[in-house]
Amino acid sequence: MGSLLSPHNADFAFSLYKKLSTHPEAKGKNIFFSPLSISMALSMLALGAKGNTHSQIFSTLGYSTLTPDQVNEGYEHLLHMLDHSQDEMLLEAGSALAVQEGFKPVDKFLKDVQHFYEGEAFTRLQISLGSVKRRNCRLPR
Repeated sequence: MGSLLSPHNADFAFSLYKKLSTHPEAKGKNIFFSPLSISMALSMLALGAKGNTHSQIFSTLGYSTLTPDQVNEGYEHLLHMLDHSQDEMLLEAGSALAVQEGFKPVDKFLKDVQHFYEGEAFTRLQISLGSVKRRNCRLPR
């Protein structure tokens, strides 16, 4: 299932790199970013989006031909595979949503973020106190 997302994520990564590298401030500089992290964060955001906003997020990521279930299950599978790799390389990753103090996201959204993305929602205060959990994953070779 994760391979279903691979071509879309690769296209997004190259498109984002092209956009970043043509920015005047990037001229002659190295560019470092994690396209998978960005794709995953936007996909988590799409869990709570509806209508035009959801369509724009999916279009930006190149997921227009995929259903939300395919995308969410693809990330669930990818995270599962990273967690269960037998290789000796270690990846520390985490998914978290910064939530404005006093804002209460819908329970289904929070449950879906936890289920599909192994993520949690935190307020700014919780993040500054170091409450965000990290996951250890093994990278496939």
